Amino acid sequence: KRGSVPVETMLQRANLRAGEAVLVYYGPGLDPEALVDPVGIEAIEAAAARRARIAVVCYSDAQREFVRSLGFGDQLAGVVAIDELRRRASVDFDWPATMPPLPDVRKDSVAFKEAVRAFQERTIKPLGQAVGKILRSSDNPRGAPDLIVERAAHDALAASTALVQPFSGRIVYAEDMHARRYSFYAPQVWMRQRRILLPTFSILGTHLCNAYEVVRMNQMLAAGQLDVTSPTVVPWNALPEAHQAMWENRHAGATYVVNHALPSTGLRSRDELYEAWAAMGEQV
Repeated sequence: KRGSVPVETMLQRANLRAGEAVLVYYGPGLDPEALVDPVGIEAIEAAAARRARIAVVCYSDAQREFVRSLGFGDQLAGVVAIDELRRRASVDFDWPATMPPLPDVRKDSVAFKEAVRAFQERTIKPLGQAVGKILRSSDNPRGAPDLIVERAAHDALAASTALVQPFSGRIVYAEDMHARRYSFYAPQVWMRQRRILLPTFSILGTHLCNAYEVVRMNQMLAAGQLDVTSPTVVPWNALPEAHQAMWENRHAGATYVVNHALPSTGLRSRDELYEAWAAMGEQV
C-alpha cells in the first residue's frame, strides 16, 4: 500500500523501550559501493535516541566501515556485512532476492521439509548467529532482536520473521511499499505471535495461546472491531466432505460447524432454542 512515515513514528507505534535489541538493515537497493543510506541512518539515529542496543546489517564491506564511522558509540553494538557472511560463513551462505518457493507439502512432504531446512541452514542460521553475537546479553542469551527495522527496497521479510524475538518481537517498515511484494513463512508469524507493523496497516500473528487473548478477541468481536467470515453449517452426514474440503483448501467459510442437534440455524438465545424444540414437537 502507499504511504510512508518517519522511522521514529514506527518505533513509537512498536513501543520500543530503552535497552531493547534492534536490528537495522542498511543499504538495500543501493549500489554496493554507495555509502549513504538516508533512511538507514535515520533508523539508527531514531533507535539510538530511544537508547536501544543496535546491530546493523549492511550489504557491502564499504557500507559496514562507513556505518562504524558515524559516531554512535556504544549504542552501536556491531555491524555485519552480507559480503562478509558470504566469505566467512561455515556453510554456503545464501541471501536470496525473496523467500525460495516451497513445494506443495500435500504432494511432496519430503521436498517441502528439505526446502524449509535449506532456507533455515543457509540463510537464517548464519545471519542469526552473526547478529546474535552482537546483541547477546544476560537476559537475551540468543541475541535475538526485539525489533527489526525492515526496508522496502529488499524482500528479507522471511528472514526477519524468523530472527526477531518470538511472542514479543516486532518488525517495522517506514518507507513507501506500494506495488512491491514481500514473502514470509506464515507459521513464523502466527505460531510465534510476531507483529509486522507497516505505515498504513499491520499483520498481527496470534495463535490464541492463552485465556487473555481469547477474552480480548471476544471483546473485539462484540465491539465490531473484527470482521469474521460466517461459519458454514453442515449436517452431520456431510462431515466427511467438510473435512476433505478443508484439507484441499476449497472450503467455503472460515470454519465449518457440524449441526448435530440444533433444530434450526440462526438461534441466538436459550429461549429461542426451547421455542424451536417446542415447534418441532408440535409438528410431530
